[in-house]
Amino acid sequence: MNSYNIFEKIKNESKDSKLIINEKVLSLKNKLHELENLEFLKLKKKKVFLILCENDPYLISLYTFLLSKNHVLILVDSLLNNSFLKKIIKDYDPDYVVGKNFFYEKFDLIKKINEICIFKNTNPITKKLYPDLALLLPTSGTTGSSKFVRISHKNLYYNTLDICNYLKINSGDSTITTMPFNYTYGMSIINTHLFKGCKIVFYNGTVLEKRFFDLLSIHKITSFGGVPFIYEMLKKLKFEKLNTNSLKYVTQAGGKMDISLWEYFYEISKLKRIKFISMYGATEATSRMSYLPYEFMLKKKGSIGKGLDKTSLYIVDQTTKKLINKPNHKGEILCKGKNVFLGYAENLKDLELGDKNKEKFYTGDIGYKDKDGFFFISGRKDRFSKILGHRINLDELENIINLKFPKSFVVKKEKIIVYSLINHDSEVLINYISKTLNLHKRLFSFSKISEIPLTKNNKINYAKFK
Repeated sequence: MNSYNIFEKIKNESKDSKLIINEKVLSLKNKLHELENLEFLKLKKKKVFLILCENDPYLISLYTFLLSKNHVLILVDSLLNNSFLKKIIKDYDPDYVVGKNFFYEKFDLIKKINEICIFKNTNPITKKLYPDLALLLPTSGTTGSSKFVRISHKNLYYNTLDICNYLKINSGDSTITTMPFNYTYGMSIINTHLFKGCKIVFYNGTVLEKRFFDLLSIHKITSFGGVPFIYEMLKKLKFEKLNTNSLKYVTQAGGKMDISLWEYFYEISKLKRIKFISMYGATEATSRMSYLPYEFMLKKKGSIGKGLDKTSLYIVDQTTKKLINKPNHKGEILCKGKNVFLGYAENLKDLELGDKNKEKFYTGDIGYKDKDGFFFISGRKDRFSKILGHRINLDELENIINLKFPKSFVVKKEKIIVYSLINHDSEVLINYISKTLNLHKRLFSFSKISEIPLTKNNKINYAKFK
């Protein structure tokens, strides 16, 4: 038994999560027992499973079972562009693929559980896998990069316990899915509630739909999480007038929230006696790594707070990596803790690697610590952006766009803006990006430019695009 394997504990302990979808209530214990008796899952060696993720209780049951048996799961969006999916399969050669819709050469359908299909690789490569490796999580949201974050059972154990302890999650609590579970924030909400034997309502719509609030009321949901965009939608719906009587708290992470939106939710939550909790996380930290105590939401507006119990945050010099102890001095935010990922993977060979980071993660976020020890973010060191909770590598997106629309440059402002020296058809270009990333067209815009802004070193100066 792996003492860090929380899924083995979930499987063996008496607590039982209720998984609910479309008014159907499933017992996690019963589903795990059924899976235990399936002959084809009685595998003697550690295998690699590619999971095409969506919020589905049968898929979550299989996810829990496979991790309890110490297999490695690669989590990707079920709606991932097919060409990206093929590249991931080529780079990692999974032994099995699990999902509702999948057709690919050299994989045979061997089992169907409800609508979940399991496909077996007919000619897999023999693999060497690091013993404690549990998950591969995508680094780039929806751009289909085959670069993944390697997460261990130890990482999951410490991060899950930290979050459960801070939020005081117990078996009487219940949550509803608002984000994909291949996204680290959505996954951690599921993991923490499975670990405590809570009720989980599986929902694949948006918070704009009446159905969402019907489910909150019917199942007496006590908490949910969301990225800033979800809270923008809730404000448009006039959150103050909605029935949220069962909620104890809501959490926010996945990007910086506008201060006016922050103030709105603090005030409305206070009136409704709901705690509005801001948190900060990254895939490389397994999930959330800091919190802002509710009582400081106004006094420390915009702060990412302080590290969770087993997680420490520091400010370091960007060049020398030496600690900066003086308050209000900017540097890179460093995370230390047992939740820090093992390292990155770009292909199958990397799955045999051990811990390359030694519990240190340089986040790439630039910020400072105030005199009271609260951390604030002021910018990014690299070119990543978060949209609707998806972490998108702007350089990778730029490369993808240039395959069809040359001389294009990608910048994140209020929207993701594509600048080009060529007067491309903006409607065609934006439709292409929207379809490729599976994100709404209104999140993108196009602008024709006459010249490229450059730095003194003749590098592209993205900050100067207008």
